[in-house]
Amino acid sequence: MNHMQMMVITSSYDMNWPPEVTDFLLQIAPLMEFQRMLVAFDCFMDPRDVADIGEYEFEAREDEFRITYWKLIIYAVMPFFLGILSISTWYLVLYYRTRQGNSKAMKGLYDLFISTLVILLFLVHPQITEYMIDMFNCASFDGRLRLLADPQIECGLFLHQKIGKPIAGVCLFAWGFGIPAIIYVLMAKESENLETDAVKMKFGFLYNG
Repeated sequence: MNHMQMMVITSSYDMNWPPEVTDFLLQIAPLMEFQRMLVAFDCFMDPRDVADIGEYEFEAREDEFRITYWKLIIYAVMPFFLGILSISTWYLVLYYRTRQGNSKAMKGLYDLFISTLVILLFLVHPQITEYMIDMFNCASFDGRLRLLADPQIECGLFLHQKIGKPIAGVCLFAWGFGIPAIIYVLMAKESENLETDAVKMKFGFLYNG
């Protein structure tokens, strides 16, 4: 699934794809929308009343902090949040088991934390990467460069230049490339123990298929 999502991301750029490739990407794009919709929370973040939005209101104020930027920040901190959520949840579960008499329960905290975090990061990695790349994807509309993800944002203005692109650039490197690199390093350390139950619990779904 992640490989197809990466292909859909690249298809949004005009790179003179052959017709066969374009047709293939158009066919798989709707399948990838489902996972994207799972983290679509735009409507819940918009404080405006529908009645206050003009029918032909296409221009955003230059100083307007659009929902696009709020989502950018949420995606930027999401791996930290997932890490805290994972270790906190398992700590509480194992602490409860310890109180129930299982004195060795806490010894499995690290393995459970890593296995949960790897799965969660595997699920959100394509969305984070796609959103960060989208912050650099601009196209010309009515003579102005606008962000394809949110055409009301004009590329090159202050918020996009000083907030959107820097955060997206750092996160694209840290999460887009960093998450696979970190998982690879962790797996490399366990390369001689890939068939053990402990390692399979943490990384098995990545190399067993």
